[in-house]
Amino acid sequence: MMECSAHIRAKPGWFDKMNDADIVARWTREAVAQGLTEAQVRYVLDELAHYAALRDERTGIEVSGVDGVWHSDALVEDELRSRLRAAVRVLEEVPEAELDWHPGSDGQVLDLVHPSLFCLVREASGAPERAWQNPTNHYSKYEFSERFQWLPTDVDVDAEGEVAFRSYVNNLHPETHRELASVLPELLARFRPLLENVLTDLRNPRPPRIDVDPYGWYDDEPQRPDRSDYEDDQAYNEACRLQERALDDWWENRRPVVPDAPAFSAPEPPERIDLRGRRLQVIVKLATIHLTPDKPEYAGGSWHVEGMLNERIVSTGIYYWDNENITESRLGFRAALDDPEYEQSDDNGVREVYGLENEDALNQMLGSVSTPEGRCLAFPNILQHRVSPFRLADPTRPGHRKILAFFLVDPARTIVSTSDVPPQQPWSDTSTMTLEQAKEYREQLMRERKFFVDEHNEQLYEREFSLCEH
Repeated sequence: MMECSAHIRAKPGWFDKMNDADIVARWTREAVAQGLTEAQVRYVLDELAHYAALRDERTGIEVSGVDGVWHSDALVEDELRSRLRAAVRVLEEVPEAELDWHPGSDGQVLDLVHPSLFCLVREASGAPERAWQNPTNHYSKYEFSERFQWLPTDVDVDAEGEVAFRSYVNNLHPETHRELASVLPELLARFRPLLENVLTDLRNPRPPRIDVDPYGWYDDEPQRPDRSDYEDDQAYNEACRLQERALDDWWENRRPVVPDAPAFSAPEPPERIDLRGRRLQVIVKLATIHLTPDKPEYAGGSWHVEGMLNERIVSTGIYYWDNENITESRLGFRAALDDPEYEQSDDNGVREVYGLENEDALNQMLGSVSTPEGRCLAFPNILQHRVSPFRLADPTRPGHRKILAFFLVDPARTIVSTSDVPPQQPWSDTSTMTLEQAKEYREQLMRERKFFVDEHNEQLYEREFSLCEH
């Protein structure tokens, strides 16, 4: 059902096509042909009507094909994108030796602005001690870094939604990158309603589409015979023996009788999160994936969330502002799962209802979202995401994919920012490290965060499901 819904929402103008009876009838036939029941199709179509009603006609903001993810293809006008392109050119057009290729990317990922470079370093940056107040316990201490933190920019959003940066963006020069520093607040202002939708969903999680009943989805087990129904003990004992055999067979071969999809019920309108009139903190990243005829394919990224507990990132907004000569690029999402409710030793039921086998990873693949040029995307940082592989469309020419990312710090928290730490770069009078030292700290940060990702997967996103007696 979720795949069917996502497939329809990937169609251009799907929200208008919902009003065309012939098109809806064709969608229904196609869905039934692929195995959905009529009740499931009705649920999907009714849910789509609800999603269509949530779409904002002015901004183009709509629910994506993945629960909790929002996007728009019309959020940034051409003039603003042109200003961004011109501003970024200053970062791109530098001597070859000054290009900052991301470590381990085989010369494919170019970091233009990256928070890991000249980050907050405990022994070097002179940050307030509150940056290192570790809230974790023995079991979760891997979530917090005792040495490193990305530095956010302090941001004011006025009552009309206009944005002003109140501190510098880490790794931007105040003169050389003045135009980029002026265009970033305008772009963040465009992202505000997208981020508000993500936070609203986080505050009001949607209930399960189907309530699972692990104890009631079975035919009744064979009942023990009633002695009063038999004339003598021999007949009764034989009936008991047959019932025990039938009960063993029932336990061994029973299958859940999964009910059909319920009727869709639209949730009550939630209390919306409003970021206007608030002080926020955001971390900025600009990066480009470059492909060449010699290196024509990007192998894809790893599953991860952004940052560690230090950064308190609740949502990410990404602007795919320039794609050139590449095949479709997608961003995949998965969610961690709690142990499902099931009856003791019910291997078949767990397999058929949840799709889980013993020792499977407790996560759910939520699907992926296409990331064409011009798309703005926002998603919660409780979902892991991964860039899917893509390659050159024409293998004889180079190509690229350029992104701008805003990592939103939890608005209910305030972490050490560029208001607290003066610029650390060598061009500043307040410099705390050389470029070579900053790159070495970045390597150490990356090693620490790789350990965090591995441990996070083991403890949460790839936790092993143990089908045992309980």
